[in-house]
Amino acid sequence: MESELTNFVYKINRECEALSHDIIVNICKRAIRKMNKQEKVFPARFFSISDDFPKHFSFFDILSVEIQSKYYDEINPHLQDYIENVIEDEYNSLSAIEKFVLDHSECTEKRECDFHAVQNKLFKAFNDILNEHWQIKKIQNFELTR
Repeated sequence: MESELTNFVYKINRECEALSHDIIVNICKRAIRKMNKQEKVFPARFFSISDDFPKHFSFFDILSVEIQSKYYDEINPHLQDYIENVIEDEYNSLSAIEKFVLDHSECTEKRECDFHAVQNKLFKAFNDILNEHWQIKKIQNFELTR
């Protein structure tokens, strides 16, 4: 019986891992839109924005440039907490089934589902998207003229 349960847990974990990527990307994209929208109201809250950045640059555009040469706490001591909180809010707004999939993508027979592992996975995905964004043409053109 125990080996059947173990196999069942492995199967759930594998299936959830396979499905979790799209959910994670969607959480990150919604968090980015939310941050861009919030930061239109207070654009200098996290950056000492100089005239160096084009006015049409979003919060995420600026962050993708700044993070290439600085750590989060060098940009602003509260920036990482802000980003993690927005991502967590987006996680909390998931449907029950989406949370189940994410939570069970990070559990095994030896340990229960690990919410901190899910949070780390979300923040890593956010940073991966941030680094990919830095390579888009709009930002590369800006970097060349800087």
